[in-house]
Amino acid sequence: MDYSDAKPTDGVYKKCSNFQQESSTSNSSEQFSKNYSKCHFTVECDTNSTKPGLALIIYNCFDSHTEIAPRINSQRDAEDLKEALTFLNFKIIFRKDRSVTEMKDLISSLSEHSNDYSCFVCAILTYSKDDDYIYGTDNFVSFDSLLKVLIKKENSTLAAKPKFFIVDTSPVVKVNVQHDGLFGFFKKSINYTTIPLWANLLTVSSGFCSESRTKDRSCFIQTLCSVLKEYGLKLELHQLMTQLNVRLNDIHNQNNHSGHLASVSSTMTKELRFKAHREEIKQ
Repeated sequence: MDYSDAKPTDGVYKKCSNFQQESSTSNSSEQFSKNYSKCHFTVECDTNSTKPGLALIIYNCFDSHTEIAPRINSQRDAEDLKEALTFLNFKIIFRKDRSVTEMKDLISSLSEHSNDYSCFVCAILTYSKDDDYIYGTDNFVSFDSLLKVLIKKENSTLAAKPKFFIVDTSPVVKVNVQHDGLFGFFKKSINYTTIPLWANLLTVSSGFCSESRTKDRSCFIQTLCSVLKEYGLKLELHQLMTQLNVRLNDIHNQNNHSGHLASVSSTMTKELRFKAHREEIKQ
């Protein structure tokens, strides 16, 4: 991965002119904005780094023994994302159906063993609750509290490295049960409007273009994978996100503005370019 100096973006990624982002009315998101909207981030990294990236992909499908309907598109989307990131020279950690505690423990352990990697990508494909909560297989958890464990520990080797987060969620669907159990029925979905303090790039989709979602695919993840495969070795990160924004906006318009428009936010102040997987370099 290569990095070079670029002009600051004032803490927020500037989107293309025809890209719109929905505003949030939640108190938690408003408070988040008050706390972090003026923060500016600088990523210090080795400009000659040849280390691969590290990617954690967690996809929760939910089995029939839970009250939640299976999220049948998660596994195939996760496999496609794994393929795209492998092409960009990431080592992949691939995990299915993890509880809240298991997700926290997994993320925390990675924060202590990342010296051999140039950056970190965390992708979570699951259901969402309210504005800022996502589901594990046993419960829901604040998105912020789940991922901030990456830099919580003093010995975290990820603290000074680029950290990118991909979140693909859909409002939870409760199966037909006769009692109130662990999972409630919520129609709201995650809607981050300000990038968290501990992240360098955050891309969130919740119920994006629900009419174009097939039984085994998320058009958000499929669009992201398409952009990474087509332009991942040609464009730097901000240009990649511009391509993603344009395509998502086009899909949103073609589907009569169905669902929430996916959002992309970045605080990177340096250019980041991906290097080909070593097998690709030989070609």
